[in-house]
Amino acid sequence: VFGARLGNGIKSWRVRLLLTGGFLAGLFGLIPRPVDLHVRWSVPVLAPETYLPEARVDSGPEIVFVFIGSSQCRWSTDPEAQQLVRKAKLAVRETAHQRGHGFAAIGIARDMIASDGIEHLDDFGNFDETLAGRGWMNTGVMKYIYGDLPGPAATPQIVVVKRHVRVENGQRSIVDERVLTRKAGLVEIRKWVETGMALAQ
Repeated sequence: VFGARLGNGIKSWRVRLLLTGGFLAGLFGLIPRPVDLHVRWSVPVLAPETYLPEARVDSGPEIVFVFIGSSQCRWSTDPEAQQLVRKAKLAVRETAHQRGHGFAAIGIARDMIASDGIEHLDDFGNFDETLAGRGWMNTGVMKYIYGDLPGPAATPQIVVVKRHVRVENGQRSIVDERVLTRKAGLVEIRKWVETGMALAQ
């Protein structure tokens, strides 16, 4: 009996020693801590719908979405302007399709340095055609602000026009071009988008 008690006492003493030693080792950082693994689940973000060039190459009516901006314009570089223009471009395309018309998107940058203007227009998505450089003497600016379809010298600006594409015997021409709507400035563009982006017939 005494031997059994002695054995149990020794075992108890060993357990206490191990527990005490383990506590002290953990306290002083002698025992490595388990690695804390954080698992993060990532949900793929769906890319927003983007416009792909589709300008018509045959004869018929066409609606053209024209954006005029500049990398030097505070309001043209506003991220909100980029979102509004992208949204409006797709909405006008949908209207053109509903009316049975072709559609084209033109981006114009009145930057003096053409490469700066092209980089600026990239923020607004794809266009069928881009014109950049020469500042206010830009060919697109001369047409849609100072020329046949005059408007305010302001950026950002959206001009939506309707025209007829004529293809005959290999020759191409554009006739009967008129403005359906024009929105100059970020405030006007925002209001137009928020109210449904209506277009004249």
